[in-house]
Amino acid sequence: MTSINTEILSSMMGAFASVIPNNLNGVMKALAALTIIFNVPTIVASFYGMNVYLPGESHPLAYLGVMGLALGLTALATVFFIKGIGFNASRTFLRCQSHAGRRSRLG
Repeated sequence: MTSINTEILSSMMGAFASVIPNNLNGVMKALAALTIIFNVPTIVASFYGMNVYLPGESHPLAYLGVMGLALGLTALATVFFIKGIGFNASRTFLRCQSHAGRRSRLG
């Protein structure tokens, strides 16, 4: 009787141990997607923050143009990852969060 319980417990622990790395993988994908999305405006601003001549810098609306470019590229990157064209990070992250919430309610 105890050997059967021990085998059941061992197999349950093995199954649970394989679920944890899968959830961690989803969270890491989502964090990588967020990092890419947040780095897009930083890259645009760093190009236009250099002390060299850049096209359109003397135009009165250059600041708004650069901000629009940064926001547009950020929106494009966000849509890229939400629609799943990237590496399905947002869907994987949401799925991990729903499993984590269900697990906390159960146990």
